[in-house]
Amino acid sequence: MRIIAGKWKGKSLSVSDEVTRPSMDRTRQALFNILQNVIEGASVLDLYAGSGAISIEAVSRGASHAMAVEKDKHAAKVINKNLRNLNVDNVSIVHSPVIEFLEKQARGEFSLVFADPPYDKNFLGSEVLKLLNHSRLPSIISENALIIIETPQKLSAKDLEAIPDYWKLETARKYGKAHLTLFGYNKVSPE
Repeated sequence: MRIIAGKWKGKSLSVSDEVTRPSMDRTRQALFNILQNVIEGASVLDLYAGSGAISIEAVSRGASHAMAVEKDKHAAKVINKNLRNLNVDNVSIVHSPVIEFLEKQARGEFSLVFADPPYDKNFLGSEVLKLLNHSRLPSIISENALIIIETPQKLSAKDLEAIPDYWKLETARKYGKAHLTLFGYNKVSPE
């Protein structure tokens, strides 16, 4: 796997084949094409980070910093190795399950959130729904944040109905076997 563009374009990344399913180059290229007007200076939260490719690609393309959250110890070591090999100093790693991280993260101002939860052929979107419905998520993102979810299938109408009103569906696109769904955060003001 290689970095597609930016400061570290063409540089190789290690991947833990045992525990991760990295986003394909085509999917990452499509993702960053969608985000090309908002990546510069962004604060990125990479949930279910795997190899850290999204975090590293983001800072390679101009994001100010990224936080990679990964629960698997071996995968977190691979991320750390990738950061050392490229001498990346503006990506931090949090070794934690995502939901536990959200419950403990005191604050933040992440403007871009990427989530690529583990899935198999029976994926029903449950991790995505837990994430988007988590009461702490709005407290760690900026007012106009975007969240991009990678899933193996299109989120169903039932899934979309179960998502809080403060998430506005911006776009949903398919790239190979991956589906990218982008939501914008619309802070609901109290009446």
